Amino acid sequence: MTSSQVEENNHSDLLGYYNPAFFDMYLNTERDEVFVHEYTHYIQNISTVHGLIHFAYKKIYWLEKFIGCTHPLYNEIQNLCHQKKSLMDHMSEAIGNVKNYPYKSIVVENVNLLWNYKYKEKYDVEILKSVTLDLKVDGDKKSIVFGYKIIKENMARIMQNHFYPINNPSKSTTYYIVEDVVKSYHPNFPINPQNLFALCDIALLFTSDSTQMFFKLLDFCKENNKEYHIKDGTITVTKKIKAA
Repeated sequence: MTSSQVEENNHSDLLGYYNPAFFDMYLNTERDEVFVHEYTHYIQNISTVHGLIHFAYKKIYWLEKFIGCTHPLYNEIQNLCHQKKSLMDHMSEAIGNVKNYPYKSIVVENVNLLWNYKYKEKYDVEILKSVTLDLKVDGDKKSIVFGYKIIKENMARIMQNHFYPINNPSKSTTYYIVEDVVKSYHPNFPINPQNLFALCDIALLFTSDSTQMFFKLLDFCKENNKEYHIKDGTITVTKKIKAA
């Protein structure tokens, strides 16, 4: 449960939340599983490229927006904030407009990737602008944005369930949808908690745009004849060699 959720909910309604801009964890319960969940967000914050960049841009945003200081010490920060506004806006959009639908059954009907090819011809670079999911939630059609918030929450939920497993949990899209997205996008991917956790972790490790990395990893795994190995939380993909 991140600070983004706090902005949308009253604090008292949450069992706990983590504020990535201040490395602050707040618990409204003594349940150990809630601590594990929020502590996972702290690890995401300090140990991944995404977490560190998100922390830096949050600080720049607040210094510029709320302090509004014209002291020379802040000039460079203010200039950087304006220069990088488009990047900051993109990071904000990448959170995803999370609608946390509870469900008993869910079907991912479509995974829609919207690409920006502006730099394709000159730099051979494709930028993933957004990902939307067309869902059937308990029979009703829904659409949500798949962003890094969902990746982070699913990863924290997997860690929480590893230490404190729950039989027949009450599922919701924010905390459980990753497994269904992977099944839809790459049906042959070996689904288990360790592989899903590693997939989310790697997506956060290598880039600020973790959503794009998430699907690039799945695309890589779909290439031809691959077999998968997992050790120490890391997925290794090797090409199978056909017998003569």
